[in-house]
Amino acid sequence: MVVGYAGLRWYGPINFELYLPKSWFSEEYAARPEKCGIPGHVGHKTKIEMSIELLRSAVDGGKFKGRWVGADSWFGH
Repeated sequence: MVVGYAGLRWYGPINFELYLPKSWFSEEYAARPEKCGIPGHVGHKTKIEMSIELLRSAVDGGKFKGRWVGADSWFGH
């Protein structure tokens, strides 16, 4: 998931995080996160949770000073 900025003089990504499907944290895939090097404290987040956290982090960190936010239509739903 990526939070990007587009303005008159500059555009590009300002924050990002890898989406991990909920199934990766089920019994069936229990070994997958460790095998892929995902730290034990990382868990599943919905795309909505991720987008809010990424945007909040960008705003709080002074990376995003825009007045408007756009998103794709609830990620295809």
